[in-house]
Amino acid sequence: MGPEILIPILITLGAFTLVFGIRYLNNKERMAMIEKGMNPAEHPKQSSLKFPAACVGFGTGLLLAFFTTEYLLKTFNEEAIYFSFILLCVGIAMIIVHSIEDKRRN
Repeated sequence: MGPEILIPILITLGAFTLVFGIRYLNNKERMAMIEKGMNPAEHPKQSSLKFPAACVGFGTGLLLAFFTTEYLLKTFNEEAIYFSFILLCVGIAMIIVHSIEDKRRN
């Protein structure tokens, strides 16, 4: 039994901590709104487009990087191409989401 047993344990603990932290902070935000006399049900919700858009951007970046490294640029550093395409596509997806949210507000 070596350090490889720690990886699933740490991933499970990290995922639990992440979910617990998000729920805890959402609850604190709602309680602060109630203490200030605001109704949390009337407060506008945050956009639910950000996470799906980031996932689509991530997948598109991976796909574009794969095709680029496989068929176009075989001599360049693959890691840099993957990293740059992923960040580029996620950034473009976030810009599109921002423009959609601006149109909704107006």
